[in-house]
Amino acid sequence: MTLLKVGVFGTSKKKQEKRVPIHPQQLEWIDEEVRTRLIFEEGYGLSFGVSDEELAALSGGIASREGLF
Repeated sequence: MTLLKVGVFGTSKKKQEKRVPIHPQQLEWIDEEVRTRLIFEEGYGLSFGVSDEELAALSGGIASREGLF
């Protein structure tokens, strides 16, 4: 089975957005095969005190918002 890549956005322009973010510390709980398919928006981890470089090392990488679309 081939797994798809998933873009994880850190920002939204929707009013009354009710998403719950993935905390970078929770990434270790996710199976590595799945975790390496998660691509995070640039700056996603900043509000958690995690740099893009640290987040990229824990996941499938970092991309611009436009790149995720």
